[in-house]
Amino acid sequence: MTNPSEAMSARLTRQQAAQFLTSRGFPISQRYLEKLCVPSGGQGPRVDRWFGNRALYLPGDLIEWAENRCRQPRQHNAA
Repeated sequence: MTNPSEAMSARLTRQQAAQFLTSRGFPISQRYLEKLCVPSGGQGPRVDRWFGNRALYLPGDLIEWAENRCRQPRQHNAA
């Protein structure tokens, strides 16, 4: 059974997901997000539901996915 608060969460299309992530400081274009989400690549965020042929994402999953893609800055040795 679905958690009622989860059921009320706004689900985002891929276009909305790209806009959402960009507005939260994770710049990504819709085209690049689409490229990452192809089944053979499997590098995109977790799909919460499908509505017809449209993948829908939860905002929390998108942020978690973006955070996991971040890496620490490289350390440069001072000479």
